[in-house]
Amino acid sequence: MKKALQVIQSNLQYEKSASDDQKNLRTSQLWEFIHLIQSSKLSASPTAVAELYENTFACSPLCSDMLYISQYLAPSPDMPEAKLSAGQRIACMTNPLSLTAMKKLTVDMPEAMVISQADFRSACECLASDQADFCILPLCSSVDGYFSAFFKYLRSYDLKINKTVRVTKADGDEEVLFALVSKSIFMRKGADCALISFVGDSPDDFSQLVCAFSDSSFKIVGANSAPLEYNMDKLWHRVEIRLSKEKAHVLLFFLEAALPGYTLLGLY
Repeated sequence: MKKALQVIQSNLQYEKSASDDQKNLRTSQLWEFIHLIQSSKLSASPTAVAELYENTFACSPLCSDMLYISQYLAPSPDMPEAKLSAGQRIACMTNPLSLTAMKKLTVDMPEAMVISQADFRSACECLASDQADFCILPLCSSVDGYFSAFFKYLRSYDLKINKTVRVTKADGDEEVLFALVSKSIFMRKGADCALISFVGDSPDDFSQLVCAFSDSSFKIVGANSAPLEYNMDKLWHRVEIRLSKEKAHVLLFFLEAALPGYTLLGLY
């Protein structure tokens, strides 16, 4: 019995050694691939890199390999902080919770003006019709999770998240995460979270995305899925990804290569 167990332990050690060798070989081939692109006149666009990777390695670019490659091929970030002029117009409901969120979210906006709205849809319409520069919406709560209406507003009005803040209700029993929303992404520099959405063409798309991030500095901190309104056989995925500092450009390159149909809902 003891000898048989020792044989199993020996085999496991051999397996680990072989696995390490295989991983090192894979990494060396990835580096050769990166060097080839960097030293040649080959296109280094995300789409071109993804196609070349798929043809060379015979597997989907939605994987950790492509994330590794993106670290070296993603162009240097050029995402300066937008300088917002004084008097930005903020569409917001005037209940205590929303106003508290507004004050925190506009602390770096001098002389921000509140445009009172009866409800969150009205706030979105105010922004969409250029009567406001931003609006304040609740994204999720510690009790109810993500608010489905929030994502419907983002899709219906094609809005983006620029900043978030947590506000605690008066009774202290619940936190609500509010978002500063606009028509485009302004505050990209120093962002530590990205929110993306995509329609899964394959049932494995979401699980492959999770696996791609499993050994990286990017971490999935929130996700949910729902059937498409017009096609119940397909799922619309929403994924919140925690960024390592100054790595937004790497993530965006990877997503363009691996998930070309994705939508960036916010950087904040």
